[in-house]
Amino acid sequence: MDMQVFHCDSAQAEIHWLAANTRARDPNPRVLICHYREPAVIFGLSQPPDRALQQRLETAGVSWVRRRSGGGIVYAGPWMLGVSLILPANHPLGAMEPVPAYGWFGGLWQDMLAQLGVDSSLPDRETILASRREAESRDIDWACYAAMGHGELGSSERATRKILGIAQIRTRAASTLVAGLHLDRADWRALCALLGKPQEQGEHLARINASLMELVPARGSTATASLAAGVEETFLPLVRQALDCENPGHACR
Repeated sequence: MDMQVFHCDSAQAEIHWLAANTRARDPNPRVLICHYREPAVIFGLSQPPDRALQQRLETAGVSWVRRRSGGGIVYAGPWMLGVSLILPANHPLGAMEPVPAYGWFGGLWQDMLAQLGVDSSLPDRETILASRREAESRDIDWACYAAMGHGELGSSERATRKILGIAQIRTRAASTLVAGLHLDRADWRALCALLGKPQEQGEHLARINASLMELVPARGSTATASLAAGVEETFLPLVRQALDCENPGHACR
């Protein structure tokens, strides 16, 4: 199987590509890398924005889309890199159950960050439950990055801050893993203003989230575009190696 790599630069293009490719019976794994050129609000499957919110976003000049996977709202933009991996149903990794699939994908990202000199942590069950309870108690469980989930990554600091979010899309044709990596800090207060949420929620989201710009060594002279290029150059070989290791007839390198 040959892994195909595609690129896009907007949340709208990303959603359209996923809609077309997650149901396509292509025998090859596919990767979509999205460098979001402009800010966009990505709503979860169960979070359709009402007309008033749609108008507020349109007035502010911020685009919005609704994804086919569950989870909370994602605030995408130049500060984030989106990476989607489609695993065909006939690939051994495509047959994994959801929770092991999250862990496998998160482990790849953890290895990638380690190669960039960044220590990160995968949450255990208690950490996940505690973060979800905290998000609910603060009424910010509407946000994807308000809590940790299986396979998602946090900083290795004493007070763990989230850096990578993951979602899944499952069809008969394929299993798709979608990741959002914060290259730089998002303006959570701006997001809350757009959504009509209290500014205190934006301040809390800023405290519990980190970015690669903050954590990577020599970050002071690193541009977001350079970070994105470094992530791509490091991550894609790891994915190819992992796919080969699970593919009969290929030896792990």
